[in-house]
Amino acid sequence: MPNQYKPTSPLDKITPHILCLWKAYQNDREIVRILREKHIDTEQSIHDAMIDIHQMYPKAGIQEVISLLFYEKNMSVSRTIVSSYFTIFKPELVRECKARCLKRRHFCAVSVNNLFTINQHDKWLRFGLGLHTRIEPFSGCFETVLDHGVNEGLYDVGNTLQNMVFRWVFIPWLQCELDAYHNRVNNTAKQHNRNKMLPHGVPSHIYDSPQDFNTLDFKVIIDHDGVDQVRKLYINPSHVVFDIVPPTLGNFIQHCYDQMGCPEVTHSSVWTVYRNLLSVLQLADNIPPTLLDETEPNEDDVPLLEGCSYLPFCKESNGPY
Repeated sequence: MPNQYKPTSPLDKITPHILCLWKAYQNDREIVRILREKHIDTEQSIHDAMIDIHQMYPKAGIQEVISLLFYEKNMSVSRTIVSSYFTIFKPELVRECKARCLKRRHFCAVSVNNLFTINQHDKWLRFGLGLHTRIEPFSGCFETVLDHGVNEGLYDVGNTLQNMVFRWVFIPWLQCELDAYHNRVNNTAKQHNRNKMLPHGVPSHIYDSPQDFNTLDFKVIIDHDGVDQVRKLYINPSHVVFDIVPPTLGNFIQHCYDQMGCPEVTHSSVWTVYRNLLSVLQLADNIPPTLLDETEPNEDDVPLLEGCSYLPFCKESNGPY
């Protein structure tokens, strides 16, 4: 019978380990010690992972941390352990939560595909990036990482070589982080709001099968063949706009990165990788040209339609396009 004061032991997970240790003639004390050290998550066993998570998500609550541990650290940790960790190591966040200083914000739509909010993050132009997304909370987490390099003088968006290396390192890493964020958020059930008549469940399940959650789907079905035809007519997959950096330079940077041993790029190492890679390129004698001559005509340029005018160009790095 489950103990009403303490969480029930995960017998289905630890029974095989107990049997293995018992067959190895370990006594009860040794079995408990080994289980605690290797097979049961405790506040201490998740400490390193929690430090890493809180560097990126300093205000993440218990439910979000459980999701982050599962999707980013491959750790399935009970709510009891995470709650106990917060009590021991993050008492200030617990106090803020109890004092209702941490406010949860809700956004409600009528139904699936009712509306889409598109946000172009002009504030990332100071890094030479334009993030087109519908995920506002994401950008806030990573602006701190991006600002660190700029504030430390590691990156000048006006320096061509630095800008090329920055793109080569940061854009693929940010895309991987976006993909991970997308996977985690869309596959994690949100906290149920009792004040709203909304479907409750995993967002991806609600989106794919709204009829199972007694809600409507306002999606407009379009002809995929027509979209493919338009794409073939107006989009050239080999256009330079789809290259993170010029191909010749990209191959050279990849060669230098391979010589460095292909260090892993994470939020804690991304600026170190960038700085070391930049140093290698600065010392190289055979670095290829980075940009085409701007005076050369571009055969892919499309003439301006009659009666139209060019959009104004803002020279400020933090202004609109």
